[in-house]
Amino acid sequence: MKVRKDGVLETTPVSAASLPLPSGAATSAKQLADGHNVTIDNSTGAAAVNIQDGGNSITIDGTVTATPSGTQDVDVVANSIGLATSSGQLADGHNVTVDNASGASAVNIQDGGNSITVDGAVAATQSGTWNVTDVSGTVSLPTGAATAAGQLTDGHNVVVTSSALPTGAATAANQLADGHGVVLPVLRSSTTTLVSAVTFNNTTTADTSSSVDCRLYRDGILYYELTESGTATDISMIIEGSYDDSNWMKIGDGFPSQLKFSDAAIANVTNLDEYVRIPQLPPYIRLQTDAVGTDASNTFTLSAYWTMTD
Repeated sequence: MKVRKDGVLETTPVSAASLPLPSGAATSAKQLADGHNVTIDNSTGAAAVNIQDGGNSITIDGTVTATPSGTQDVDVVANSIGLATSSGQLADGHNVTVDNASGASAVNIQDGGNSITVDGAVAATQSGTWNVTDVSGTVSLPTGAATAAGQLTDGHNVVVTSSALPTGAATAANQLADGHGVVLPVLRSSTTTLVSAVTFNNTTTADTSSSVDCRLYRDGILYYELTESGTATDISMIIEGSYDDSNWMKIGDGFPSQLKFSDAAIANVTNLDEYVRIPQLPPYIRLQTDAVGTDASNTFTLSAYWTMTD
């Protein structure tokens, strides 16, 4: 220690051991032992203690709980906690047998573009159209299914014998003779008398026949027989048609709707026997007859018949 004495600095030895120390001053007795290694005791639950490794490493005894954030790279070392080891690997090329006998949920399997071999019987429910090809082995057919043994021989030619035919089936004995020539029956027809020998004289100058139902026929023919006595003027026959057997009208104008004969026309004819055809009949017809210039000695006598055909 240097002390100024008489304006001159002099060095005076001082023993620190004898110097008084302030309260709390560090002494050798209070220095950290063990190379100043520090043990931090925070068991009383005080605030967290921040430690740094100074670029080195920190060794922690006991269990460390880590909460990852983001992607963590973990190096796992197998030990006794059950991690996979070579002794715990699957044998037989890692083939896996799935045992679902306890009735748990269905196990989904995929073939990865290859195939899956199934042992035992497979029950399949058809949906849509199935094309089954390249079937080998034994195939069970339903009762009555066609088999090769049940196919017809001789190119499937069939010979039919009369003994195998049902009752009433056509046989040669029942075929039509004469080259199957068929004689058609005569067309259906019906004839009705419209006027039966009516004499037109001084008391009878007109006559209207009963109506005839023609609905079942297509064509009609009017036959008439006319004679004259004396010199009556003329007689006309008018064929009338009706759609309801109530309202009547002529079947057109002139022939063949109206047939008119004068005395001069039949003067030299003893009996005028003629007929006229009426095609496409109405539902009902009747004959209206009118005579002019008749009296007790000058008369016309008329008979008329109506025939229909289909």
